[in-house]
Parts: sequence; C-alpha cells; structure tokens
Amino acid sequence: MHIADELIYQIFVPSFYDSDGDGIGDLCGVKEKLPYLASLGVKCISLSQIFETTDRNSLYALTDFSALDPAIGVLSDLEDLFREAHAHDLRILLTIPLYAVSSAHPWFEKASASEAEYNLFKDYFIWKKGEGSSGKRPPKKVTFNPSNAEYRYIEDLNEWYLAEENFPILNFDNPRARREITDTLSFWKEKGADGFALFGASLLLKKEENAESPQKVTEESFLIGKGYYKLLREIKEKKILDEDDLLLLENAVLDPDTAKYLLEEAALVHAVGTSSLISANATKEKGKFRIVDFLSGYKEKMTKSSSSAYLNVFEDEIHRRIVNALGISAKLREITAKAFCALLFTAPSVPFLYYGQEIGMTGNAEKTKKAENAPFQWDNKTNAGFTESRFPWTAINENYSDINLAAEIREEDSVLNFYRKMIDFRKSSDILRKGEFIPCLGKAKDVIAFIRRYEGRELFIICSLSEKEINYKVPAELLESEATAVASNYNVVSHSIHATIGLRPFEARIYAPKSEGKEIALR
Repeated sequence: MHIADELIYQIFVPSFYDSDGDGIGDLCGVKEKLPYLASLGVKCISLSQIFETTDRNSLYALTDFSALDPAIGVLSDLEDLFREAHAHDLRILLTIPLYAVSSAHPWFEKASASEAEYNLFKDYFIWKKGEGSSGKRPPKKVTFNPSNAEYRYIEDLNEWYLAEENFPILNFDNPRARREITDTLSFWKEKGADGFALFGASLLLKKEENAESPQKVTEESFLIGKGYYKLLREIKEKKILDEDDLLLLENAVLDPDTAKYLLEEAALVHAVGTSSLISANATKEKGKFRIVDFLSGYKEKMTKSSSSAYLNVFEDEIHRRIVNALGISAKLREITAKAFCALLFTAPSVPFLYYGQEIGMTGNAEKTKKAENAPFQWDNKTNAGFTESRFPWTAINENYSDINLAAEIREEDSVLNFYRKMIDFRKSSDILRKGEFIPCLGKAKDVIAFIRRYEGRELFIICSLSEKEINYKVPAELLESEATAVASNYNVVSHSIHATIGLRPFEARIYAPKSEGKEIALR
C-alpha cells in the first residue's frame, strides 16, 4: 500500500481510556476502543508515552526504551493489543522520542558516575570541558546547539553535558548507543509492532549549507547528525522492519532536500512529519497563531515532489489544540475544526490525527502547559467517560458535557461525522490520494486555494482561515469548468462556482467539474 493511502491516528495513551479505574489511560483501554478506531477509518495507530518515565507530560523523561510504564500496562497487554489490532486490520506503531532521555535513565546515571568502570557510557551523551582554568564556566556554544539546549555541570567529573532543559541529549555518533537502540527496536518488532514513529530527528539532522556551491545531499553533507543518519541506515540494513512496516520521522522540521533524500534517494523512512505547518502554533507573539506562517508553510510543503510522504500534522502532544491556538470562540469551534479537517484530507500528504481531533476537542480550561493532553471525551458522564476513578491523572476539560463522542455520533452535522465523510471522500478519490498540488495565488491573504489534478481530472479546494467574511475572486480558468460544490463545512445555497465567492468565517469548499460530481459527491 502507498504511504499516501494511510491514515495515522496518534494516541497519547495515558489520556485515552482507563480500563482499570486507576485514573490513567492504559493499553487495555486502547484495545477496548479498537472497534471505534476501525469504524472511523483509521489504518494505523501510533502509541505515545507508553514507556517508563519520570514525567508523563514530558516526551524526553524516559528511563527505559525497552520497558513499559507499569501504570500503562505490562508486556502481555501490549502483545494482546498487537494481536487484537491486527484482527481489526489495524497496524500499531510505537512512538519513540530518540533525542534526549531522563537524567534518571541508567545510561546517564552510569555516564555521570565518577567510577572508571562506568566510563563506557559517557559517550552515549555529549560532553565538553568548561571554560577557565577551573573548568567551572560553561563551555562555548557549539554548532550543534538546538534552541533550548544548554550545558549542565557535573561537579564530580568537572565536565559539562549538553541537555534540553534537564534532559541529557543522546550522542548518536557512538555506535554502541546506536546498537542499543536498534536492539530495542528489534525487541519491540519481535513482540508485534508494525513500525515506529521516531521523534526529535529535526533537532539532529542539519545539512551543511553552501550557497555558492549547493551540494547533493549525502551522508557526508550533514553538518551534524551523521550519527542519526547512520542509525536510520542501520535500521534498514539490519532489516528490523518487514516490507509492509512503517518508519516515520514525526515532528521533523527538515529542509526539503534532506527530507527528499531520506524519503526517496536513500529510502530510509516512509514519511516525515510536517510540523512546520504548526510552527505558527508556537509561543511567539504572545501565543498568537500566525496564519501567514501556516499558509506559507502549507504551500511550500505541499508543492514539493515528496509531499505525498509528508505527515500532515495539525495537532500533536507538544502543540496546542488548533482551536485554542487560533483563539476561536465557542461559536466557531465546530466550523473551524471542520475547515482544518477539509485541509487535512485534501492535501497530497499522509493525514495524521491526534486523538480527540476528530471531535474538535479543545485544550484544558485550566490552560496548563500540557492542556493538549487532556483525557479523551467519550460521553457526558463523570470524567467524560474516561475513568471511573475520582482522581484522573490530569484535569478533564470542563466542556466535556457539550463536546464528547457520544453526542457527536448522534448529531448528523457534528465534527465527527464531517471527519467520517472526509475520510470516505479521500478513500474514494484517486485525485486526492494521487493528484498533484497546484496552489492558486490570490490577493486574499487569509485564504488558501489549490487544485488537485490527476490524469486530467481536477478538484478545486478553497478555505478561509479568517474570522471575517471574505470575497474571494476565483481564477478565470476555473470558471470554464462549470464546477459545482461537492462538499463544505457550511450549508451552501448555490453550488455553482461564481467569479466571486463570498466566504464565511473559516469556510471550506471543495469544487468538482460537473462530470465528476456524481462520483465524489458527499451530499
């Protein structure tokens, strides 16, 4: 199966469904909800935050890549989940953040110990001598310096190690460390995993730039990250994965040449996450979502030849829910969620859903740092049907009485049912799965419009990302096709295409030539 045919659904397991009443979501809870995921049209599930950790809210707080968090389940639970998922024709990937680890990880505890017998583990991490005769001043910045990385001091060693916040960054140039990781991946593959989503690659794979003499990407062209590249190559060479398994680089903001090289020329991974599409969803400008950044990122990514192997990520465990990032009012929540759904499934990339995205979940009302990891809202009963415990591990969204799966199943025009329609639409349309992406430039700065074209057939997609009404002038060549609206997140009075279209706040429309209308109509 081609990667563009996939639909990947990421589950932050501690917040999905609690099967044993201890307040924490678990693997048995995921297994119990497999029929729902299969009915949604999901093909592949990525399990996040299932390993031993010192902090469930932090990606890099892991203390063992090969051991499960006891509250999440035991090995037999995961093996049962693998078997049950395969019975539902679903594949299970494991999300593994390969960038940094907890300072309580045995590797680092041994690396930072003063005893000589443990020095073997020092090269699992990145060390440097300090400045000054005493060595107690921080080292100078190095080329490899992610934005949040800093050197931290170990007095017993009189050395400094590179860390992201308080998490020691792994040294992938060390072949022994790489072998530990490939052995771990082999272990999980033997237990039944169908692949892996590796997190953190964009912080490690940096190509050397030479504007005067642009060079073809090869292993030697990486300014840093040769070790991470070697890890990816070794995963392939050791044949850890089967032919139908997947290896994804989630949240990987790679330059286009590097992404294309890894996807096509070296063929080391199957998909690369386009988290740059939600880089607008950052903390700059006091947390305001930058529509202009999103639109430019969308056009840039989708027009690349390798775009069909990009993960189209709008929400994940380190970014806010999209409706929160936009500061959308409750009145526009459903319309906005549907607009991004339309973009998600009409792009040439691989659709990626973060649990709860399909019902338009918002962030936690308490506005905590990890509000995007609030428990899934199954119904309007106590604790949103997530747990029978009086004390969920993290706060439940206060709006669960209004936003929940049970209610959206019943409501014909819900966000959930719009997702179902768009999922079916994409499955039935080879234009959307295989067609090229042609952006339509216009003066409306808050509108994205594009054509999907395949074997002479076309779809025209137009989406406003503004809270205001916009008059959009349609490109003249599209008027000649006498296209008709086949899908929208609003009720459309006139389905014919006109020279100027009045777009309501966050309105999305999909047009097709009349000859295509019967084949793909959603209404």
